[in-house]
Amino acid sequence: MTRNIDLYKELYGDKVPKRRYSQRSTKTPVYVPTEKEDAKKLIQWAYTQPILKDVILHIPNEGQRHPWQGRELNLIGMRAGVSDFFIPVPRGGYHGLWVELKRQARSTVSDLQQAWLEKMLALDYAAHVAYGFDDAKKIISNYLVLV
Repeated sequence: MTRNIDLYKELYGDKVPKRRYSQRSTKTPVYVPTEKEDAKKLIQWAYTQPILKDVILHIPNEGQRHPWQGRELNLIGMRAGVSDFFIPVPRGGYHGLWVELKRQARSTVSDLQQAWLEKMLALDYAAHVAYGFDDAKKIISNYLVLV
């Protein structure tokens, strides 16, 4: 122990470094729902809409899996990057609507997800990224009123 102190004094002299503490924010933290919570809320809302309740689909593509489970799912057609929700209702010249749901804060669209959305747009589907339940609800509602 004394060797460490001697080495420290040799390197830095008698200067003692000041500890830096981050100052705590006085702001009250704001709760941001998880993507799963937003997805549940979106499905609950969709089930109250006559046009959506029988057709909205959730693609369970998220989550961590064991490698063997991932291989099995890939063999039966699961694809990385596919959007979270699909509504197969044609509107406004589109064949249907793909919605990638993201958390309101600290979330990004992966390259595979962006590529999927662009591919769907090229195939005449509407495709959007929604940040939270309110955004998803607005996107779907605006899509459904297209003529």
